[in-house]
Amino acid sequence: MAAPEDGWPIVHSVGDIVIKAGFVLDARTIEDYELVYFPVGTDTVYELEGKPHILNDPCFVFTRPDERHRYCFDKEKNVRHLFVHFDYEVLRLTDNRLISLL
Repeated sequence: MAAPEDGWPIVHSVGDIVIKAGFVLDARTIEDYELVYFPVGTDTVYELEGKPHILNDPCFVFTRPDERHRYCFDKEKNVRHLFVHFDYEVLRLTDNRLISLL
């Protein structure tokens, strides 16, 4: 595993899972970054800081540390998604080149 001084992200966990229809992942914050890929659009709702986003197209969701968020998964069908939790010191530093990403 790479050390922070190597300049590479440090991966904490990865997964490819299917969530049962109607499941709600209640509001939470995380200490690291999370990148989630939804390969198929559904009626899943991602709420970030109370603002809902319907994931009705294939998409990526990027969540930063300490952002309050939750998922209300599609009520009619199971939802597959892939995720990675990671830390990356470069993202934690203020760098004008990364402003559009953050």
